[in-house]
Amino acid sequence: MNRLILIMVFIVASKLVAQTLPVSARNILDSKYPDWFVILYGSEYTNGGSPTKNIYPALFKCNLNKDSIPDYAIAFTAKGMQYYSAFVSNGKEYLFFILEDLSAAKDIDGLVGMTVHKKGEPITDYEVDADQRVFETDAISLVPFSGCCATTHYYDAESKTFKWFTSGD
Repeated sequence: MNRLILIMVFIVASKLVAQTLPVSARNILDSKYPDWFVILYGSEYTNGGSPTKNIYPALFKCNLNKDSIPDYAIAFTAKGMQYYSAFVSNGKEYLFFILEDLSAAKDIDGLVGMTVHKKGEPITDYEVDADQRVFETDAISLVPFSGCCATTHYYDAESKTFKWFTSGD
């Protein structure tokens, strides 16, 4: 019974968080993934492995293309899959990108954390002799909770696509 209540609380919280996305972005998700929910993470785990009360959503307002219109990074679940995605505004509409998709794991081994690096924040590129990269826009990192390897995704305005590199091991 307690588990069912907890699941219902997560669903309600997820839908409330989703309201911070612009309507046009929500409409894209609703049309492609009618049963989608924002992934919610616990910020810490106790010694027993149970999540603490510190919960945060995988939904970030960011600037991925140097304009003044907010872009969004969002991790969501739908139809047994986890999706890590971005909405980039072109001034008229939001362009939707899937950065990575994973089969939803039954345990923590398959979970991936999402974070946003702000413009100018150095990010280590392990593909190029661990050089520090600095972007003129925000960038999105996907970090596995276990296993290897973290990746950072950045929007390339010229090609209108996302590119990525290994940013952690």
